[in-house]
Amino acid sequence: MLDSDYSVENYVEDLRAIVQVSPNDAQAHYQLGLLLVPRVPDAALIYLEQAAELDEKFSEAANLLQDSLRPSPQTDDPAYT
Repeated sequence: MLDSDYSVENYVEDLRAIVQVSPNDAQAHYQLGLLLVPRVPDAALIYLEQAAELDEKFSEAANLLQDSLRPSPQTDDPAYT
């Protein structure tokens, strides 16, 4: 559980430091990616993809985010504007 006195930005900074020191830590990449999803989705995708490369159990999360970032084919359809 997250400490309520510790901001999300603090967790992001801590996880970035962990990833720097332990670049093969798939869990740190995954957690950092999840924290970045609402703020910086493109950066989140990079960390989630790295987590998936390090440990395939994280591949589904990376794939789901990647799919959600792709523009919908219906956006060019006048019915959706």
